[in-house]
Amino acid sequence: MKIGVTSYSFSKYLTAGKCGYLKMCDIAKEIGFEGVEFINLRNEKWGETDDEFVIAERIRRHCAEIGLEIISYTVGANLIAADIDREMKNLRHCVEVAEALGAPTMRHDVLYKLRENDTYESVIPEIASLINEISD
Repeated sequence: MKIGVTSYSFSKYLTAGKCGYLKMCDIAKEIGFEGVEFINLRNEKWGETDDEFVIAERIRRHCAEIGLEIISYTVGANLIAADIDREMKNLRHCVEVAEALGAPTMRHDVLYKLRENDTYESVIPEIASLINEISD
């Protein structure tokens, strides 16, 4: 088993401009973590305005240099969104970013909030095929 950390754990440092993703990786390595999970690479509030593919490539190279494993890429999603085509397009884009990052896995949310009169059980048939589509 390897011990890892999520980039979200560094969100206060990132937001305050005390470090960027590469410095965050250095700190994680110094602390003793063996791997890192990244959350939403294009996040302007963390000072990241470059394209996600540029950021992903930079992180992938840096982590390889310092011996820090990239564990996963995690993003938000809402598979009951009013504009599901837009949401699916965004998730497909995120899969490509995860690949550029070199992440062996990608985790995504399935919804943020249930619609009125919905239950988790009632939306499963609606979102299951979409999850399978992204997985493919």
